[in-house]
Amino acid sequence: MKMGPVKSICVFLAIITTCQAMKFPSYITRCSRTDPKLNECAAEHANLALPDILKGDKKNGLPSLMPLEIPEIHLMVTESLKIYLKNVKLFGLENAVIKKMDLDFDNKKCKITAFIDFLNLMADYEVDGHLLILPIVGQGPANITLVGGSFNYDFDYSLAMRRNRDFLKFDKFNLEYTSERMYIRLDNLFNGDKMLGEHMNMFLYENWKDVSEELYPSLRETIGTFITSIASGYLGRIPFNNLFLP
Repeated sequence: MKMGPVKSICVFLAIITTCQAMKFPSYITRCSRTDPKLNECAAEHANLALPDILKGDKKNGLPSLMPLEIPEIHLMVTESLKIYLKNVKLFGLENAVIKKMDLDFDNKKCKITAFIDFLNLMADYEVDGHLLILPIVGQGPANITLVGGSFNYDFDYSLAMRRNRDFLKFDKFNLEYTSERMYIRLDNLFNGDKMLGEHMNMFLYENWKDVSEELYPSLRETIGTFITSIASGYLGRIPFNNLFLP
């Protein structure tokens, strides 16, 4: 998956609106590139730093990500199904636990395995089209919850010279994920027809695996873009040689 904006999605994160370098954060402990247990060290200290990263850093112009707020998201799920979300709030990033990291400096690659036991998205939605075999249309409040999410995220990077220093530049990424359960609740479907709306919500509840599979391609690209935006907002503003000890 190439790095860049997801098709039909607006990602408006303050942390990527500036390329200004920032001082190395005091809450991040650096690992040595020559440490034989570098990957274990990196995963351990990433977990320790994550709560502070999510809280935000006003001095460096980094907003709080608890929750992560996105003005709008356009999802082209299939040719026959379009979903528009606005006033999006994503809760639960603080539940993330990095299980494994694999840093490959020679080939400029990084692989990360993480687990998030609970993610909740709340937004105002508009939907029009066909989901699986059923027509679906409406607009109103949306509540989507992902339980037991396992994420495998890897990216390739290069080094970009700015002000005589090398900075990390994300070139492309790939995200794969699985979940133990997904819950979707869409209020005010079918112009407020309560009977049709409840039938559809029951369908979403009972057939969550098929629905999740249908949404998977667009969701994984969207989630991957968010992760990359957040990571580049931090790592891309610290000189690369400062990220690790010799």
